[in-house]
Amino acid sequence: MASSEALKVAIANQKGGTGKTTTALILSYLLSRRGCDVLAIDLDPQSSFTLALGYDPDEVDKSVTDVFSEYVAFYDKRLKREKPELTIEYVKERVNFMDAKFDFVPSNPRLEAYNLQLGAMVGGERLLHRVLDDVEGYDVVIIDTQPTLSKLVINALVAADKILAPVELSYLSIGGLTLLMSTVADVKELYNRNLSWLGILPVKYEKRSVIVRENMERLKVLEEHVKIYPPVPKSVALERLLIERISIEDLVKKLKSAKEVLYAYENVVRDVEELIRG
Repeated sequence: MASSEALKVAIANQKGGTGKTTTALILSYLLSRRGCDVLAIDLDPQSSFTLALGYDPDEVDKSVTDVFSEYVAFYDKRLKREKPELTIEYVKERVNFMDAKFDFVPSNPRLEAYNLQLGAMVGGERLLHRVLDDVEGYDVVIIDTQPTLSKLVINALVAADKILAPVELSYLSIGGLTLLMSTVADVKELYNRNLSWLGILPVKYEKRSVIVRENMERLKVLEEHVKIYPPVPKSVALERLLIERISIEDLVKKLKSAKEVLYAYENVVRDVEELIRG
């Protein structure tokens, strides 16, 4: 059902352990399952998304790092070709994840070097944007990012149309959102006028915990600035999904909490589908 131009969604939060990779994977899975043409990109040198899909980052034939290298050489040398030779088209892997299929661009630890190199490049913040300009045939591009506000994360924000921030319901995680929101505002003003919030997705919600419920209320203060999605309950459902690779329906039959987890992510999926349809 590919549209003329893909919706690009960056999954970002400078704090680790907030479920960015899980969110990127589940959204890629659910959207492709519903008929969307999905391209998922691992833009994290830690390569968690790559590992989650069963790839060894040190063994993948080509990765997003190789694409970046090609594009840097192309623009540095002003080569007289129409576009770089090594594009996403030649690096992507076709992933069969349970009962869905989507395209995936793996990462590896060598990508970390670009946090230094991009800072020294004129226009380095737009490298991923240039890469994605040469990508066609998708409804949505999901970009998983590293847990820091690095040059690579700035690249993702400059290339994206929307940002989704998974956040753990802890005091420090919620406090850290101020820095992320400030960074998003700066990127919007300086580099990408089209960037806007898809929303904030609370994760690891425990309704029996008084502290977690209080932190959820603290988070809702931000609702006048950004959409706050219903929280994803703390559950072993996602771990079971990754390990056992069974369908959502089978998981729901096995695990009661899986239905609540699925509902939380479906809220995001519906919004993405509406944006795709325009």
